[in-house]
Amino acid sequence: MEEKYVLGMKSLLSSYKMSGMKYFHNPFLKKTTCEKCAKIYDPVYKSCPECGEPNPQFNPSYRSFEHTQPLGWVRELILLAFGTILLFAVAQIIGGVAVFVKTAELAGQSLSQEEIKAALEAYLQSVELSLWMNDLTYLLIFGAMLLFLWKQNRLIWKSFANLRALYGVVFGVVILVLSAIWGLIAKQLGATPNTNESIVKDSVLSAPVLAILVTGIIAPFVEEMTYRVAGFGFLKRFNRVVAYLVIGALFGLIHIKNYTSLNEWLSYPSYLIAGFSLCFVYERFGFGAAFIAHSINNLTVVILYLAGAN
Repeated sequence: MEEKYVLGMKSLLSSYKMSGMKYFHNPFLKKTTCEKCAKIYDPVYKSCPECGEPNPQFNPSYRSFEHTQPLGWVRELILLAFGTILLFAVAQIIGGVAVFVKTAELAGQSLSQEEIKAALEAYLQSVELSLWMNDLTYLLIFGAMLLFLWKQNRLIWKSFANLRALYGVVFGVVILVLSAIWGLIAKQLGATPNTNESIVKDSVLSAPVLAILVTGIIAPFVEEMTYRVAGFGFLKRFNRVVAYLVIGALFGLIHIKNYTSLNEWLSYPSYLIAGFSLCFVYERFGFGAAFIAHSINNLTVVILYLAGAN
């Protein structure tokens, strides 16, 4: 009886590991060296990303990595820090510099202390400051990411050449429809546009061309690199389900500006839908598809705001 139990457990464990969908990966796997071109690369690749030579060490349990862009766990953590910690730090620095410049400008206008204080309070809530902190930050982080991924850029752009990238169009529409459905439900519950939506709308109406560039293209690139390629890619090395739950939830949380506001939380499910959906698109169809889906979603919002829709 005991022998059958042991054999049964071994069989179950073997099936669990080979399923590839629930397998707990080792995130600190040693590198693989290509026997043909001598390139050193992540062992979760089925073949050498440089010359296409099959990876003799490829484990079938890693097959769910086939359409993603593994960068190695160190690079993935650094890239994650770029899009979270560094993004926040740069925004605060830009905001501080902008406020300092504005203060110096007001001080030179012979205004009273009360007038300067009132003008600064208005500036802190202005679209101008929001544009500096948001758009300039995304542009700088975008450039930093391209430089950091200089050697991997070819693989990233290659994901757009595959026909799988076109699935991004389909899922971009799906995300829009599902988000719109939740939006109608949230409206019936008394929800109004949250802080993030208001900031985006004001930015679009104030600088439409810049909004198309940053909101429609740059921001989706930075966020997909941060939360899908880096965050989802790293956590998936531990466990696929954990990666979905953590990154899907985190992607929603970054769009909530006031965690004590019920109105903000009523918009959360909409961002959760996008977070989970984009993880699925990235895993199944690659970075190109995830970027296209994200970009379509953002560009549609920009176009609707420009058209006067709420």
